Formats: sequence, C-alpha cells, structure tokens
Amino acid sequence: MLKTEPKSKSKALRSVSMLITLLKYTRAILILNYLAVPYYLFAGSNWPKYIGSNPEDLDAKWPTLYLGIEVSERMTQSALVIESLFLLISVTFGIYVIAQMLAILTNVQNDNAFARDNGARLRKIGFVGAAAQLSIYFVWLTGAVLQGVGVISAEGVEMGLSTAPWIGVLIAFCLATIFRHGTDLKEEQDLTV
Repeated sequence: MLKTEPKSKSKALRSVSMLITLLKYTRAILILNYLAVPYYLFAGSNWPKYIGSNPEDLDAKWPTLYLGIEVSERMTQSALVIESLFLLISVTFGIYVIAQMLAILTNVQNDNAFARDNGARLRKIGFVGAAAQLSIYFVWLTGAVLQGVGVISAEGVEMGLSTAPWIGVLIAFCLATIFRHGTDLKEEQDLTV
C-alpha cells in the first residue's frame, strides 16, 4: 500500500516551494538593481529618461521605453554618489536577507523547521539589518557634514528617518528567540520519546 502525505502537509510544502520560487525571482530583480548604480553615477540627469517617441505624443508610431530611474534635474554628482551608496547598501542587504530566508525555507521543506541554525539565521538578519541602517545613516551624515563645510554640494539628497527598518530588525530578533525556544522544546521532546 502506498504511503501518502496528509493533505495539509502537502499543501504546506507547496506553499514553501512557491515561496522559494518567489524569493529566487525577487533576488534576481534585486541583482538587476545593481545596474542602476552606474546609471546614477555616470548618467545622472544628463541621460534621457526614455527611449523612443515623445511620451506626450499620443499619435506616436513607436512605443516609449522608460529607463526606470527618475533623477531630478537639479541633483548634483555628489548627491548621485550618495544615492548610489544608499542603493548599494539596500540591495546588498535585500540579497543577504533572501539568501538567509531561502536557507530557512529549505530547512522547512526538509521537515526541519526548528533547526537551531534557523534561529541563528534570523539573528544574523537582525544584526545585518541594524548594520545596514546604521551604514545608511553614516553615509547621509558624512554627506551632510561634507556639504556643511563646503567640500561637496549634495543638493537633492533626501533622507527620511523611519521606524520601519528598526521594527523589521526587532521582528527578526523576536522570531529568532521564538525559533530558539521552539528548538529547545523540540529537542526536549525528542529526548523524552
């Protein structure tokens, strides 16, 4: 007689497989964002924002292909460098998080959701997230100081302080604690059986 998995387990494994696929596509899109950095640095506001016909010409025969990044005309080269650094930090952090999440989901797919290294991975996400956010603050502060003393002109750089990244860091640490506790309970149960 064939052994079949319960429907709920097979449905959960399909969900995990779909999440893994989605994360892989997201990682590919983030890697493509690295291509925006040379555009920021070298093209700036001097390159066209679109290729093809004038986007305001409704009777145009050729479609308009937008290049994607809208750079303000008044943005200086120093501001573009600062914005590029923001982008590099954010995209690199995103790729790191996706790599950690893929490893966690692979453990879940292998029926090892409460592996001890899953909690460690979540803790790493928290620490790297905090470091990424502090790096963004450092780049912004350095740019502000250099502009203040007149070394550069970083007109057009926008920096907003948001609590969202820090809430994400706290969520990663909370989940790491939950995973650690779940792992302890699982190991305790395995010893008693």
